[in-house]
Amino acid sequence: MTVKLKRMLKPGLQIVSESWELYKKNWRQYMPYLIVTFIPTFILSVLGTIATYLATFFPASSIISSIIITLLYAVGIVLGIWAGIALVKAITASITGQTTAWKDNFSTSNHLIWPTIYISILTGLIIFLGLILLIIPGI
Repeated sequence: MTVKLKRMLKPGLQIVSESWELYKKNWRQYMPYLIVTFIPTFILSVLGTIATYLATFFPASSIISSIIITLLYAVGIVLGIWAGIALVKAITASITGQTTAWKDNFSTSNHLIWPTIYISILTGLIIFLGLILLIIPGI
């Protein structure tokens, strides 16, 4: 008796085409998340240009501008993580056929920001330690 195995994985081209169709159908719903991700990047670009100008003509202001840019960079990272979590919720809702407002997705995903940061740090440490375990025997 032969058993035919059912193909479990979709081909890559099918995954890409289904993803594109999902995006085309729901791109207006995803736009607020992309805007929230873009705004800190735009602000940092403008502030970086201003800080470069100020550092050229007023060297004493470079420390203050560096601190401000560093703080805004940290805020931008947290906003990017938050928008990414909310975007995943929005994509999951659109796949299942539900519709949720972007404000609801942001408000229900704020408790996941710090666990995501912790997991990212742990993942980075594990990758770094694995890299060291490959380098030390090579030396």
